[in-house]
Amino acid sequence: MTRRLAAFSFCLTAALAQPALDAPRAGCVRGTDGGLRPVHGITGALLAGAPATWSVVAAACSDSLALVKTDRSLEVRDGGLALLARWDAPAGAALFALPRTGQTGFVYYPGTGQLLQVGVQQAPRTVLDPDALHLMVMVADTSGPRLVRISTADGTIDSQAPLQDVAAPLALLSDGTIVFADGTGLVIRPPDAAVAGMALPKIRPAPPRQGIVTERRMALPAAAVSIDQMGGVWLAVRLADGSAPLALRLEGASQRTCRVPAMGTAQ
Repeated sequence: MTRRLAAFSFCLTAALAQPALDAPRAGCVRGTDGGLRPVHGITGALLAGAPATWSVVAAACSDSLALVKTDRSLEVRDGGLALLARWDAPAGAALFALPRTGQTGFVYYPGTGQLLQVGVQQAPRTVLDPDALHLMVMVADTSGPRLVRISTADGTIDSQAPLQDVAAPLALLSDGTIVFADGTGLVIRPPDAAVAGMALPKIRPAPPRQGIVTERRMALPAAAVSIDQMGGVWLAVRLADGSAPLALRLEGASQRTCRVPAMGTAQ
C-alpha cells in the first residue's frame, strides 16, 4: 500500500511539472515579483508555472480568459496566458469583472472613473451591452471601502454605499459575498443589506451554488496583501511574508484552501 501511494504521489508530481500536457488548468496567480503565472492541478495539489508576463499590477482569470493590467497597458490573454491583444491604459490600479465563462469582461479604473468592456475580439469601449444595466465594484481608497454601482449605459456612478467593518484587501463575489482581510485572517461575509439592496437585483445570474448564510473567519499564516480572482472558482490570496500564495475555493458552508508553489521553489 505504501509503495502504491508513493507511486501515485510521484506520478502526480510529474504531471504537475508538465502542466500543459496533463494537469488541468486552474487559473493564474500574480506574484510579489510582478510576474503572472499559469496555475495547474487539482484541489490540494496546485502548482504555478513559469511567468507568462511581468510588471503586472492587477489581473483576473476565468476558465477561458485573463485580463491583465500593467503600469501603462491593458492586456487580454487566453486561458494559457498567451497574449491576444494589448492596448494603452492609464497608470495605476484596475478592478475587473470577469465571468467564469465567456469571452468578454469589464475593467474599471478607480483613478479615472472609467469603465470599459473588453473581450477577445473587442477593443475596450465605453458603450456597453445595454442588457447589463449595472456593474458592481468594491473600491477601497482614502474615502474608505464602499460598494459602487456603475451604469453600463454611460459608465457613470449611479450610487455608492459605505461598507461597515470592512478592510482592504477585499473581493466581491458574484452572489454578493464579500471576502476581506482582518489582521492575520480572512472574513467571509454573506451579502448584507447594502450589498443585497444594490448588487443582487442587478447582477447577472451566477452558476447555482449553495450560498453563504453566516459570517465566518479563517486564520492565515500571515497578513493578506491582495485577493485576486485566480480562476473560475478560485481566489488567490497573497501574503505579507512573501510565501507561496494561498488558493481559496468557497463551497457552500465550507471552504478549501491550499498553497500554490511555483515550479522550482521549495514553498
